[in-house]
Amino acid sequence: MLTLPRKKKIFNMSRSQDQYSSIYYSTLIASIGGFLIGYCTAIIAGVLLFLDNWFELSVSQQEIIVSSAIGMAIIGSLIAGILSSVVGRKKTIMVAAVFFAVSSLTSLFSYNYPMLILTRAIMGLGMGMLSVSVPFYICEIVPANIRGSCICVMILVLNLGYLLAYLINRSVSFTLGWEFALSAAFVPALGLFIGMCYMPETPQWLYSKNRKEEAIKVLQRLRRFLDVDYEIDMMESSSQFNPESQSKLFGKGVFKAITVGTVIAILMEATGWHAIFYYFPLLLQKDSLWNAKSAIDAGAFIGLVAFAASFSAMLLVDKLGRRKLLMWGLSIMCACLILLGFLSHGIVYRHINDNVIVLIFCAFAAGFVFGLGSVGWLIIAEIFPLKIRSISISGVIAIKWFVSYVSVRYLLTQYQFMGSSITFWTFALISILGIAFVYYFVPETTGISLETIEEYWLEDKNHGIKISE
Repeated sequence: MLTLPRKKKIFNMSRSQDQYSSIYYSTLIASIGGFLIGYCTAIIAGVLLFLDNWFELSVSQQEIIVSSAIGMAIIGSLIAGILSSVVGRKKTIMVAAVFFAVSSLTSLFSYNYPMLILTRAIMGLGMGMLSVSVPFYICEIVPANIRGSCICVMILVLNLGYLLAYLINRSVSFTLGWEFALSAAFVPALGLFIGMCYMPETPQWLYSKNRKEEAIKVLQRLRRFLDVDYEIDMMESSSQFNPESQSKLFGKGVFKAITVGTVIAILMEATGWHAIFYYFPLLLQKDSLWNAKSAIDAGAFIGLVAFAASFSAMLLVDKLGRRKLLMWGLSIMCACLILLGFLSHGIVYRHINDNVIVLIFCAFAAGFVFGLGSVGWLIIAEIFPLKIRSISISGVIAIKWFVSYVSVRYLLTQYQFMGSSITFWTFALISILGIAFVYYFVPETTGISLETIEEYWLEDKNHGIKISE
């Protein structure tokens, strides 16, 4: 098992949780960005059923509507990397909130196919920017011992967005128009913008810009009764220009950190959860006699399961560790995908109750959220050295969105050409490879400061091999 060296304990979990109140509040406000990502990801899954009737869409046009947002998210994530470094993590979140608000308003006038694509593209920019800046922001304002659970708050709220989107989609099938479903994101976008106006910038960014007094004040505000001297010393050491450490940024150790982050990002999309989730109601209708309402109800139930799984991950990630959750989550996903491959075969499927398929999808969703869907974001946010953190996170998230774009853009085509069984088994094979990668190459970072993680990579230790406990 890969382990990082532990420094002396800075924080004591037995202390009153009141000392973390400012951190929790800041985390919750920033996590509204996660809600927007989840909502706007899931809302199109149900709306697509009604857009198909409204615009008489071909399979390719359906794929373009869904993937247009993801394609722009690639650009948004790269923009966020630059903005996070130049103007700060906080302002980057605020800019992304503006993109969401604009896309929500324009969706009210999306009465033709090109306008709908434009609306989704603007929203995609916001999705890409928030996917970088929100975990980035949370990771830098919280202490090491609760960093995992705080990042998982974002995932919990993200899955709440999934769930609410499906509930609204259910209403669309009765009384509301799909334009309302797309425009409802305006309220949380406005809330995020206003809320972030009152939130502090991260101490690490302020220190990197030589605004040391501000950084210390923010750190004292966030930590309240805790001693911050150790963290200040660590930030001072990390922010100082050192020719020797600067050269190490291009060394083998940092390259391995980037490799770990990149592979985790690819696994988050290449294992199939998001691609399947975007089209879940549509796939149910293709493979069974489910109507639109029943398909959306099934999607809502899966959203509820994902929400519960993210809550469990939030409670366990700082206790059990990143590696265990990743391994368990990927194992559950792999088993479900193999089973779905067998059950979705034409001859077998005719003898299987549709509810059994939905329950397996629920387990698949729980496995993803419990592992890659929670811990994946956390590892990407915490694993890189400070001086390259902005560009590394934005680059890795851009790769994540690119893989998502490819899988979403061509999933329906693949489904038609290869069949559902081969599609599920392909995702299962990728999950198996993911289990092996996590086992041999992903280090355990639970309870370890960002500065210590940075030191670990810069020292270029013998990474990438299995170390006995």
